[in-house]
Amino acid sequence: MVNYLRTIYRFTGAVGFTPGSIYFKNMELLDGFKNKATLNGHIAHSNFGNMSINMDAAFRNFQVLNTSAKDNALFYGQGYASGTVNFYGPLSNLRITSQARTEKNTRIYIPIGGTSTVEKKDFINFVNFSDSTFQQTLKREAASRIDLTGISFDLNLDVTPDAYCEIIFDIKAGDIIRGRGNGDLKLQLDTKGEFNMFGLIEFTEGWYNFTLYDIINKEFEIQRGSRITWFGDPYAGELNITASYNQLASLGPIIPDPDIANSIALRRKYPVQVVLKLDGPMLTPNINFDIKANDLPQNIMVETDAGPQPVRLDFQFNAFKNKLDEQELKRQVFSLIVLRRFSPPESFNTSGSVVSSVSELLSNQLSYWLSQVDENLEVDVDVAAMDQETFNTFQLRLSYTFLNGRLRVTRDGTFNNQYTNQNNLSSIAGDWTVDYLLTADGKLKVKMYNRTNVNPITNSLGSQNAVTTGVSLQLTQSFNEIKDLLKFSRDKNKKQKEENPDFNKEATKEDEGSN
Repeated sequence: MVNYLRTIYRFTGAVGFTPGSIYFKNMELLDGFKNKATLNGHIAHSNFGNMSINMDAAFRNFQVLNTSAKDNALFYGQGYASGTVNFYGPLSNLRITSQARTEKNTRIYIPIGGTSTVEKKDFINFVNFSDSTFQQTLKREAASRIDLTGISFDLNLDVTPDAYCEIIFDIKAGDIIRGRGNGDLKLQLDTKGEFNMFGLIEFTEGWYNFTLYDIINKEFEIQRGSRITWFGDPYAGELNITASYNQLASLGPIIPDPDIANSIALRRKYPVQVVLKLDGPMLTPNINFDIKANDLPQNIMVETDAGPQPVRLDFQFNAFKNKLDEQELKRQVFSLIVLRRFSPPESFNTSGSVVSSVSELLSNQLSYWLSQVDENLEVDVDVAAMDQETFNTFQLRLSYTFLNGRLRVTRDGTFNNQYTNQNNLSSIAGDWTVDYLLTADGKLKVKMYNRTNVNPITNSLGSQNAVTTGVSLQLTQSFNEIKDLLKFSRDKNKKQKEENPDFNKEATKEDEGSN
């Protein structure tokens, strides 16, 4: 066994002896998985004293590391490599050089920080230094330590994506950078036992577990091209890492116009990215955030009190970002990764914001868990307040999609409130809506709905709430400029006059829209 590496090798082959040397020729080494290395060279000696080594080894997919956390405080794991290694010099000043490339199944762990939460029972022991048992324990620990004084090590390592690595900031909190990448590293150990590390690793894939106060623990995906560079001290590496956390969120809360913000079209969720930047020293990096929403539709039609209105979502989002200061940006980041939604600007500064945030957290967590049951099921739970009126204000919205997305059935509403008769079954059924896309592109659709119109005046007199049931047909046509809308209207009127009056007008609209 090689004690420092915790690897076990088996030798096969002939060993030659001369009066002044021991030599090896094509000696075969097998690791624990029967991977092979070939050893050549000799050990010079003077009556088996003053030994000096000069040996070379070539290896392929060979186990070169098999340590655990208790074996090495600098790094540990399982390492497999291909390359060459040379040993030369006297035992009192042995020099080891190697040129190697990482191979599959390599997993290296680099702990650079302790746990953030320390428990007395686990980490603090009160001992009697005069106790003989304790003195024997110290002697055993000292004997088990590996003395590397007089040995220098110089490894040039070609890191490939076959190797997996974790940099552990806080194992207890899960604060870890992990991934795979490409790079060239030089690892050096001098005769005094000083370890140095030079070079860089560029990520091909990776993840960062972002943790905060034992409340937030979110996995960010590290973007390709992010890197870590070392200039000597293995704990003083420089980070240049960009990572992102993807979320689906409605943009309604950040739209200042309430007519637009409350429209049905703004309830749809769009892909949003929380971007995390880590720059600077590994132990004390600068942390910065950004929010991105790429590929937003340029034009959507929303229903307002004034009628259909086109909205540029990308403009609205950029206007929202331009107004954010550093504190508000961090609040929105917190809202996205914890509550899974945007929050109205400055909402964190209002009274009752703590209770509101907890309510939102509970609502969004329940919605997320329930929505995992079926990919066609969308559940939106809203606990508006955490008090004795919670059940009265409890909102439940269920949507289920059929026929590959063309048919959608939605239930919305509370189970009970101060204006609703508890014996009324309609309060349990809630408001319901059925949407069906008549065309594959969704431009023509039919909607059936049933809504309860709450009137506090009639309810106080004991009257039932009015129920509205209806059917609507909706045709959506997008235009880039106002002149295109006017041209479409003139062409439509002209064609209606030329065609048979009994001709299906909806077919005419669809035909015009395809030109």
